[in-house]
Amino acid sequence: MNTTKKANTGGKQSRISLGIIFLFLYLVFFFMMSIAMAPYHKKKEVEALVLHDSLFVTAWDTTWNHTALAKDVKMYTYVQAKLKQAISDSIQLTVNLADSTVYLSISGVKIHCAPITHIEQDSWLDHLAIQPYVKLFSQPLVMKSSMATIMKEPVVVRQAPKDTLEAAANALKPDTLVQNAAFVKMELEHGLTLLFEQDKNSRLGDHWIHFTFAARMCIQTLFDSLSRFCTLQHQEYHPTIRIKMPVEDLRAVYRAIPHHPEVVLHLE
Repeated sequence: MNTTKKANTGGKQSRISLGIIFLFLYLVFFFMMSIAMAPYHKKKEVEALVLHDSLFVTAWDTTWNHTALAKDVKMYTYVQAKLKQAISDSIQLTVNLADSTVYLSISGVKIHCAPITHIEQDSWLDHLAIQPYVKLFSQPLVMKSSMATIMKEPVVVRQAPKDTLEAAANALKPDTLVQNAAFVKMELEHGLTLLFEQDKNSRLGDHWIHFTFAARMCIQTLFDSLSRFCTLQHQEYHPTIRIKMPVEDLRAVYRAIPHHPEVVLHLE
């Protein structure tokens, strides 16, 4: 009798365990499906953005849809965005993937230019139709938030010299400000992401900082995805452009821009 009860209890526990496993796999499957559908929902979101702008749709010239004109239309879009950006008298950022440059400007006047040594552009952007492209990039995009390993406002604390001799000695001392490896993530309007990285990781510490920076981004993305899945919302998709450039230029650019600059993008 006891043996039969134990067998029934064991079978029941086995069925419960099996049910929990199937439920877990079921949830994982639908979680992965929701992530896989995110690019599609992003496409529909951008298309809706175009359709809701009646003035833009009315003024649209259908000849611009011709693939042979795509390069010229993108250049025209870039010029439009630059003219709108020139109205601002604060430091603004331009990322021109067509000629591999990043530069700062004030009122349309270029004040600093830096080369891009490597570009990785999200394939979602490669397949973006020309009409949504013009809608998105014909005006500057405001940077909503950023995450960086660079100290935004570096401060070096020094004791005031007692006399002219000590002041002269201090003037010859090297800069002791600690310079971390440079990695920056910028979140722009419409969910676009710019990921800036230094082009050389020459020290072991650089690789560790890069790893921890990437881990922070992954954890943040996973947390956001799980939160949206649990609340039955569509997953967000962030088309990303990964840019590598010299570390000194990257530090200079990030420290120069305001906290919410206008960014002009010109894609390839």
